[in-house]
Amino acid sequence: MRPAVDRRIRVLIVRRRLEEVAATLVERATGRRPAQHRVVRRRLLLLSAGVPAERWPGVHAVARQAASVYEATSAVLHSNCAFGDVPEHLVREWEAVVVRAESECPAAGA
Repeated sequence: MRPAVDRRIRVLIVRRRLEEVAATLVERATGRRPAQHRVVRRRLLLLSAGVPAERWPGVHAVARQAASVYEATSAVLHSNCAFGDVPEHLVREWEAVVVRAESECPAAGA
């Protein structure tokens, strides 16, 4: 497989994992799993809800990074960005953000 195609698939996986984190957060907050992946960026901010004050800045930063990554994956996957091929270093950074978000929301990574 071409490296560019492999990276696009990895971008899709990043997006899907972030959607899973967001859905898990909503389910924890409401007891109901959302049927659709709407307002994912805002839902990711629930990551910092209820976190102890001393951890809040770090967890909120992860939530904001995850929301930004989700927006960037949308631009790539919907061809709204100037480049069709995502650089390897950027995909690795996005994957690292997902790992951090999942570590704050363990059931989402399962």
